Amino acid sequence: MEDETEPIMIQFLENNLDLDKLSKDISVQFLSSATVGVIEWWFTHSNPCSAKEITEKLWSMLDLNLQMIHSQA
Repeated sequence: MEDETEPIMIQFLENNLDLDKLSKDISVQFLSSATVGVIEWWFTHSNPCSAKEITEKLWSMLDLNLQMIHSQA
């Protein structure tokens, strides 16, 4: 089974080459935990919106955070 942080780490390697390894690791852990938390919230609240809607919102939030992290590099 693929590590759930691997797609995020790939994104970091491609877009945040200036970040040191520790900064990348912390950022990946933060974004991975946030992603799992949102999905857990969605399930425990009986799917208050469609899978498509939660996916779009989650990707939008992740993209915004990745942009913010990239701008700090």
